[in-house]
Amino acid sequence: MIMKKRIALIHYFSGTGNSLHASHLIGNELALHGFEPIFHAIEDGLYKGNPQVDLHLFFFPIYATSVPHIMCKYIRRLPAGKRAKAAVISTNGRISTHFRDGYQGWALWQARLLMYIKKYDVFFSDTLDYPHNMTAFFPPRSIQNNQKIIEIILPKIRIISEKIIRNQIYHRKFFLPNIIWSLPFGYLYSLIGRRIIGKLYIADIHCNHCGVCAKKCPVHAIKIVHGHVHWKWNCEGCMRCINICPQKAIQVSFLRLLALIPAAFFNPLFKIYRLIPASFFQNIGSVGKIAFKVIIDVVLFFLFFAIIDIILRFLSGIPFFKPITDFSLTKFYKRYYLKNK
Repeated sequence: MIMKKRIALIHYFSGTGNSLHASHLIGNELALHGFEPIFHAIEDGLYKGNPQVDLHLFFFPIYATSVPHIMCKYIRRLPAGKRAKAAVISTNGRISTHFRDGYQGWALWQARLLMYIKKYDVFFSDTLDYPHNMTAFFPPRSIQNNQKIIEIILPKIRIISEKIIRNQIYHRKFFLPNIIWSLPFGYLYSLIGRRIIGKLYIADIHCNHCGVCAKKCPVHAIKIVHGHVHWKWNCEGCMRCINICPQKAIQVSFLRLLALIPAAFFNPLFKIYRLIPASFFQNIGSVGKIAFKVIIDVVLFFLFFAIIDIILRFLSGIPFFKPITDFSLTKFYKRYYLKNK
């Protein structure tokens, strides 16, 4: 009698390839032990295939110690899990081959909490240290260095797979006090940081407007209008575009980085909230006053930076200014491409 294979639905989000690579390695291990792995990219929306799923696996990279914004939205949209078995595997960037310098923050705990609310039985959660791919800000290490890091991963892949196959309860330990800094840090990145990252990008003179970046962007944050490439405010910060560009034309603008300084200090310098009557602050109390000032600072920061964004986009269309607006140190980086995706 032929036993029916169990379905393992693999929900993954992968900015530049690490999480996708990990999902395929573990999926292959599951396939050797009676599972049929089905891979589903969450950027395509909710899975609409076979509802009879025996095991759910969620793969995602770590962004600023937290679950990516797009994965959080996806989990919240999931139908009730009805205590379905689930496992969570994250990937985080590593630089050294000698010691662990990546950090998962509170992301695993955050994912488990979100899925607990959706009534999934998360029995397993762990992280994998992959070569870093933050090539918008840091040059990638050598191919040899990256390969050594991936070789360190492979034995752990088999250990993780065995635990999942056996339904072994395991959760990577998390030092609880770290929530004090990692939770607000991750929340601020999700709310503000990821949006700013996209606004730092430019497409330099090597861009041939092939449209690969816009097509592959998981949140459709890239627009090409009249031959000009620009990023909207909904950037996920996944850096897929900067890593996959065939022309290596997407760079981090030096001028846009500098523009963050006046944008950040615009309101503290001019103290716009002083124009508000003092009676208003008396009514909302000291805590309300602090919260109000923070909100005003954030709104004015985005407003001021949006104006700078428009000005720099206009200047980039003028041949004389194009070399200035395109100036970037990242053009000297070697781009990171994870092979065998």
